[in-house]
Amino acid sequence: MISKQYLAGFFDGEGHVYFRRNKYNKIVYRLEIAQKEAEVLNQIKQKYGGIIKLIKRDNTISKLTIYRITDILSTLHDIVPFLIVKKKKAQSLLDYIQNKKKIQLKNKIRMGINKQKRKEFIANQRFKIKTSSGGGSQ
Repeated sequence: MISKQYLAGFFDGEGHVYFRRNKYNKIVYRLEIAQKEAEVLNQIKQKYGGIIKLIKRDNTISKLTIYRITDILSTLHDIVPFLIVKKKKAQSLLDYIQNKKKIQLKNKIRMGINKQKRKEFIANQRFKIKTSSGGGSQ
């Protein structure tokens, strides 16, 4: 199995941190490593996930692309401490994903609280309507 230090060095030399806005203004990110020897990429894929494809130009270079957020996080957590060349960009992507996950969690909590408040408000309004219109006739 490949060590974290080896993978960091390999990624520094052969890898790419893709972290940009696309034409729809959505932030897209992935990790890519291209290499002639697919065996190393297969070992990385076994541990961190991703997809290996032959590059169309000449079909002699394989490229591992890691798309899933959980796989990217796992990979970055393991290699960022040992990166040199790509450390800044990899750390920026790691920070972005972690902050995004925190914001999503806060929004889910907020939405849950708002749903509960909305239900309570509606229930209170129904109760007020029933009690105010439920009086006797004189």
